[in-house]
Amino acid sequence: MTASHILRKPLFGGPFGSGRFELATQAIVSGGLHAVRFMVIEPSAGRVVSIAESKSDVLATARRVLRTRDDAGELPLWYQPRLWSDAELAAVPPPATPAGPRVSRRRRHVHERSGGRCHYCGSDLKLESSSWHVEHQMPRALGGSDGMPNLVAACATCNLRKGDRTAIEFVWAVGQSRRRWGHRR
Repeated sequence: MTASHILRKPLFGGPFGSGRFELATQAIVSGGLHAVRFMVIEPSAGRVVSIAESKSDVLATARRVLRTRDDAGELPLWYQPRLWSDAELAAVPPPATPAGPRVSRRRRHVHERSGGRCHYCGSDLKLESSSWHVEHQMPRALGGSDGMPNLVAACATCNLRKGDRTAIEFVWAVGQSRRRWGHRR
């Protein structure tokens, strides 16, 4: 990651003084998800004071490090008040995690439009399940769009059997095979 991908802004007050230290943010991938890494840096000395994945943690750690260094006489003390106390930063609740798997808005909308059933065979489809597909009635390979009017919910079996045929071709083919084998509706 180059320095151009790191966003920085100066920190003022308390142990941070008058802009000598900066809060830097860097985009990362953590556990397969996009996240932000926070750092308190001292650009003039080329030092990283603290690193964490939350702003409150990085600021609290940097304050402790800088106070420890101040007590040892390594850095001058600043007499400006802190912006937030460590207790205030620790009181920030962690973000709420969703109860179940996340379902995209488009997938949810297609499921609702199809009434929770496969468009072709009518079998029940659970919204959170990965056993159904968002299916193109007119395949993209044949010029179909990704617009909502062209999308339906289909069970994996029907979608894979349909392949790159249009919905009309697929329904006709299923009807022909049922007649051939003596199935009637």
